[in-house]
Formats: sequence, structure tokens, C-alpha cells
Amino acid sequence: MLSGVRAQIALKIFGPDIVELRRLGGEVYERIKNIKGLKDLQVEPLVQIPQLKIFIDKEEVKRARMSAGTMANDLEALLNGYDAGQVIEGQKIFGILLRLDEESRSNPQKIENITLKILPTGDQVKVKDLANVYKGNGPNMINREGLQRRLIVSANSEGADLRDLVDSIQTASNTIDWPQGYHMEVGGQFESQEKSTQKMLWLGLISMAVIFIVLYFHFNSSILSLQIMLNIPLALI
Repeated sequence: MLSGVRAQIALKIFGPDIVELRRLGGEVYERIKNIKGLKDLQVEPLVQIPQLKIFIDKEEVKRARMSAGTMANDLEALLNGYDAGQVIEGQKIFGILLRLDEESRSNPQKIENITLKILPTGDQVKVKDLANVYKGNGPNMINREGLQRRLIVSANSEGADLRDLVDSIQTASNTIDWPQGYHMEVGGQFESQEKSTQKMLWLGLISMAVIFIVLYFHFNSSILSLQIMLNIPLALI
């Protein structure tokens, strides 16, 4: 959960394009699905959903002496709404959200006929003169990590060592022709296990060194100290 994925193995695929991420996720799935010991293998669901899109023509906006940012903010306020104030009734406070009605917000033709005011001149211009409004498709969600778009292929282990599984997955994924700007990282419980193992190794080495120093100052002999420390591997046995 610390890595953002509730799975033992999380293959994080990074890249700029959602469509290409979906293709690479499917390819990784096909390459590793037959590895023995993997279970609950799945690709993060990214599906295309209907969207209403507005493409602002920056050149036309400049000719109208407006900025694309101002126009985008105005359209966002009209379509998504903005906080226009509050109403107090007795002990209750209600927020006021101002926006266009449902029909006007979902009809491309009506959005195109919205009239915008150009400040400070006060001139008026219609959206269709500066932008193209159309219905299209887009991803249902876009996940990011480290400022990069991310897709996850997750899995758990069953009857197999986690380290061996990850090695097999990395061997299989190395056969994929990764486009420039795309790469894969391994996370999930495996990532936490690797960090914990490294931490325990360093703490163990530091503890051994401290014990040796204490024994040396007590016996004033490195040979006696080493002889006593030879009990450690015997204790492990």
C-alpha cells in the first residue's frame, strides 16, 4: 500500500501516451501470463468513455484579442460551474453554484453558440468562431507517478518465491521492444521486501561491527574477539 498498489508484484509501466501504455500493458500480460506461480494477474482497467471536447484555435483567439487561458476559464465556469456565494437560512448555510443548464452543457451546438465578452473592449464573440466543439472518446482515468503517466500490471504469488518470480518477469519483459520514453519498474510488496532486506543487511553488519568493538575493548585482543564471534554462524545453524 505504501507503493500505491495492493498487490505483491506491481509492474509499473511509464510513458507519455495512454494508448501506447495500454498496448504495452497487454503485451506484458501476454508475455508473463504463463509463468508458474503467478496468480490474480490483471492489467489496470483503462477504457475509452464518451467525452465532450473543446479544441480552442489559438490563432483565432489571438485575432479576437483574447487569450486561450481566459477563454478556457470562462468555459470551465459555464460548464462545470463556479461558487457564486452563500445563502444563510436560519442556522444553515448553503453554497450557490452557478452554471449552464444540463441541456446547454451537453449539446455541442448550444455550446458553440455561447457568446463570450472580450474584455476590456466589451466586444462579443461566439465560441464556434474560436473553437471546435465535438463529441469524442477519452480515457476513464489517467494515473501519474513522478510526473509521468502510469499503467500497472499487478499479480500475486502462489507457491513460488517472490524473488524468483520477479526475475522471470524481468527476463520475459526484456524481450519486449520498448519504445523510446517508455520503461517498466517493479513495485508492490516486492519493492518493500527488497528495501527491508537491504536495511536488515546493513543493520546486521553494523551490529556485528559494534559487537566486535565491545569485545575488543573488553579482552584487548582481536583474536579472542574473533573466536567469540565465530559462535554467530553456529548459532544460526
